[in-house]
Amino acid sequence: MDIYIIGIGMGAPENRTAEASQKIEEASLLIGAERMLAPYQGRKECFVSYKTEEIVACIEQKIGDKHKIAVLMSGDSGFYSGAGRLLAALRARWGMERTAGRVTVLPGISSLSYFSARIGKAWEDAAIVNLHGTRESLWPAVLTHERVFAVTGGGIEEHLRQLADKGLGGHVYGYVGERLSYGEEKITQGSVAQLARGTYDGLAVLYLENPAAVGENLAGLPDDSFLRGNVPMTKAEVRAVVMSKLRIRPGDIVYDIGAGTGSVSVEMALSARKGTVYAIDTSEEALELCKLNAKRFDLHNIEYIEGMAPEAFEELPRPDAAFIGGSKGRMESVVAALLQKNPGIRLVVNTVTAENTSRAFALLDSGKFCDMEAVQMQIGRAHKVGTSHMMRAENPVTVFAARGNGARDQRGEET
Repeated sequence: MDIYIIGIGMGAPENRTAEASQKIEEASLLIGAERMLAPYQGRKECFVSYKTEEIVACIEQKIGDKHKIAVLMSGDSGFYSGAGRLLAALRARWGMERTAGRVTVLPGISSLSYFSARIGKAWEDAAIVNLHGTRESLWPAVLTHERVFAVTGGGIEEHLRQLADKGLGGHVYGYVGERLSYGEEKITQGSVAQLARGTYDGLAVLYLENPAAVGENLAGLPDDSFLRGNVPMTKAEVRAVVMSKLRIRPGDIVYDIGAGTGSVSVEMALSARKGTVYAIDTSEEALELCKLNAKRFDLHNIEYIEGMAPEAFEELPRPDAAFIGGSKGRMESVVAALLQKNPGIRLVVNTVTAENTSRAFALLDSGKFCDMEAVQMQIGRAHKVGTSHMMRAENPVTVFAARGNGARDQRGEET
């Protein structure tokens, strides 16, 4: 039995590779979503499904037969495709060696490649955002990148309206591609404000250009970017240092313990754009402010946990990194619980009082942590006094950073 996992491109047969078309014709069984199998119904045996477990079960029923099976995947087999999940599932069942002898993956033309060619744009430096079934946000990518390509699962109008509402409607220019490769293919271009007035098909992709992109480093966002109320907030300069010490990666799970207004949670979420941030605080008012601030930045990857740490994060997923901005006098138990969840955690702790600074030194400069460092920050801000300027000191803050002695994180990578 031979199995081919085939990227069929956008949909039109003429956009497939010759090898893909040949293997489809040679196949005795085709598997895929209904839209992809429609041209073959009635002349070939077809099994309609896009679910990995159902496809694997169907294939296993054919073991021992002299079948050639073609599993059809939209677009390219390596670009937001189910091909990777299916291949991993087959390897888990059969083992690497057996799978290698039976399964061949064939590439197709991705929506990114096809659409970029149709509008005459290079895409090697474009940020790619997947808005289909994820919690990724479009606005941060457009703010920080000159070129953005977005895969959507419908609802493109709402994303465009949000960009326009955030002041990107006039100078950001874009293209919407609908029903790509089909006879009814349609490409619309204009400013974001113009595009936001349209209505689009569910099979649509988006390409945007922002000549005023600010670059990827957003650490230390201005304090006036956030609503504050009566809740404590970590100041911009301190946030910049905290983020540099946390070294958050796009897919990380991160805790913000003592989240306050959520200023740190927001910056965490911008960095962990494909991960999840858990904002933990005992104050309902603080978490409401955190939600409002996250909404300002169009962030959907923050979860809000009301309660006292460490009990509040007992049921949460294992963190890659954590920031302790406030522990309500429970620093020792909070740190112990974090180490229990991930012995190799990246941890940053801020202290203001001499007592908490002493406790942090004792906790982090111990055998349970390595690479401990402590930086005391004394920020002075200029204030206008008459015709002159006077520097006014903020309270000193000590920023501790350390890594748990479990030398590798949950993905087996050096932390």
